[in-house]
Amino acid sequence: MKIISSRDNRYIKDCIKLKMRKYRDITGLFVIEGKRMMEELIACPDLKIRHVFIEESVANDYDLEVFNSEVFLINSKLMAEISDTDNPQGILAVVEQPIWNKENLKKDASVLVLLDGITDPGNMGTIIRTSWVFNVDGVLLTSGCVDPYSHKVVRSTMGGILNIPIFRNITISDIEDLTAANFSLLGSTVNDAKKYYEYDFTIPTIIIIGSEGQGMSSSLAKRCHDLITIPINPNADSLNAGVACGIILSEVLRQRDD
Repeated sequence: MKIISSRDNRYIKDCIKLKMRKYRDITGLFVIEGKRMMEELIACPDLKIRHVFIEESVANDYDLEVFNSEVFLINSKLMAEISDTDNPQGILAVVEQPIWNKENLKKDASVLVLLDGITDPGNMGTIIRTSWVFNVDGVLLTSGCVDPYSHKVVRSTMGGILNIPIFRNITISDIEDLTAANFSLLGSTVNDAKKYYEYDFTIPTIIIIGSEGQGMSSSLAKRCHDLITIPINPNADSLNAGVACGIILSEVLRQRDD
């Protein structure tokens, strides 16, 4: 274990840069912080940890050898610099973003969630976690979505980001490849459509969750094989995207467990 005491240390400076999407994209790295998330990380041996930063006050709470990476001991001031939370829990890791093979979806997946223009970090994190909880095989993101590896999204997933395949910059061509492989493209809408519990989720399905303000794009809507809606109070405009996704995925799991 090495000690770092200066903000000018290159590891500290590089970690601070990861708060910006540009550097996450360039390096292929992201940040995990907090005790619960570290426990989830340890339980995912396939993920590569570059290095761990830990405060002396909590160092004895962990078996540092399980991280299989460089561990740096830092003070609370430096932890506050690299952390993205108001009250850091004294431990933070820099991790390589996993690389998933889209081709595997055609043969291994049966239910996928496609997020089209989801920009709210809380919604993105909730949907990723919910998809993990309800045994979704992968989450697909169009180019207009918020970065799933941003600090806020990662925290919101509560471990989901470590446990479910995420595919970014999904194109219409990608969707057409999947539908050609026998996936049904299912759009969710607030308009009049089939009730979500009337749809047969036992067939291979891609469920589209559209953006918070605009819904799904017209290019996806015109390619849908079917549309579903969630009945709500007519005096309310719509449901939060994360809540809507959870309601639909609960029905998916119910049908598949029957």
